[in-house]
Amino acid sequence: MKKRYFLFAFILVMIFSIIEVNDIVKVNAAPSGRWIDLGQGWRFRVDPPHTDSSNAKWHVHVENTRTGVKGSEGVDGSASHGDHMKKVPKKVKDKIKGHGEYKKGKEKQKKLKNAVRKVKSRKLKIDWKHVGDVVLAIGLVIAATGFVFFQGDDIAAWMNLLRALGC
Repeated sequence: MKKRYFLFAFILVMIFSIIEVNDIVKVNAAPSGRWIDLGQGWRFRVDPPHTDSSNAKWHVHVENTRTGVKGSEGVDGSASHGDHMKKVPKKVKDKIKGHGEYKKGKEKQKKLKNAVRKVKSRKLKIDWKHVGDVVLAIGLVIAATGFVFFQGDDIAAWMNLLRALGC
């Protein structure tokens, strides 16, 4: 029975690593957005969510290179880095919010919010009666994410790993 769980979990992890690993690495390594010039010393950029936050949001940074005025705000209007672009003139805020990059960030935030809502609606719970299976699954994920040592799409490496595990 455990061998069946192992094979099922291993196949899922292998599929996950082949399909998703590259996307995850891209998301986590996403650089800050590029600065966009608004004229008169003002510029802004739209940044992806910080991965170290439980309340991750797309947000905008704005600054005036002449006066040193800076601000930031979530694309949903919430505070970002403790700020609401308080010192930024309304005219500049309106220009930012009408820009295509800001609108793209807002759309990405909407998709992120929907994905979080879907995950929370499933009310995932761990069955602690089978904690051994949970530990095994965690170990499989840790072992399979060894894509640092070999690519997820390297079938020969995966076959060697399966052979080494005695499957």
